[in-house]
Amino acid sequence: MDTTTALTIIGGILMVLGIAKVIFPKQFNQNIMGDLHAEAVNPAAAIRVALGGAILVSGIVALMCRNLPAEAASSLLMSMGIGFIVVMASVASNKFRGFSNNIPMPPMVIFTVLIVVAFSAA
Repeated sequence: MDTTTALTIIGGILMVLGIAKVIFPKQFNQNIMGDLHAEAVNPAAAIRVALGGAILVSGIVALMCRNLPAEAASSLLMSMGIGFIVVMASVASNKFRGFSNNIPMPPMVIFTVLIVVAFSAA
């Protein structure tokens, strides 16, 4: 896969994910964490919106850099792939640290796909 295609795919997925987290933070939290105490719903949603914004930033960077020369784009993709591994490890660590009862599968699947795309083009 060429770097332009990889960065377009990564950017598109991250943009959709980020926008959804910003628009529907309470639904994301409900799906991932189940019912929260009433006093925790809004603070948790505020954190989810901030995470959505960070994901949007990564999507914007990927889309705006998709026309970089291949060598520079490969470095960016390698960096993003490593970053996605760090995100997956962080998400998984919540279970092992006792913050969550399980490892949420949707982000694990999404970031696995992003890692494969990033490394296959880098």
